[in-house]
Amino acid sequence: MKSLLMVALFAAVAFAGCSSAPTDDCIKSNDFVTPHQDADGNYIVCMLGENQFAPAKAEVPAGATVVWINKGGVHNTVSDDDLWRSEITSGDGGVNHMQTFADVGDYDYHCQPHQSLGMVGTIRVV
Repeated sequence: MKSLLMVALFAAVAFAGCSSAPTDDCIKSNDFVTPHQDADGNYIVCMLGENQFAPAKAEVPAGATVVWINKGGVHNTVSDDDLWRSEITSGDGGVNHMQTFADVGDYDYHCQPHQSLGMVGTIRVV
């Protein structure tokens, strides 16, 4: 019984880091939501290994800075109207891009390598 318990404990520890589930900073939603903020007050949009942004539709106040963080995969963020284009990063590469939004409106963007797979998003500035 003790060895079975040890095997179960070992398996739980070994697989704990293998999930592609988002961290607490990543909000998986296809509805407009306000993303979590980091310690500097920037709004966080995650680029996930499942080829999606989290959240896909983010609502932030005018003057806000949005930070895209690569949580797995090979991604970038490119605005549909050429306001920004980030470098492609791979893996859990941390911050990929920061963009401050002064003007109210909707800003559509995508991941260049995965746009055809539906990796698209919108920042709504209110």
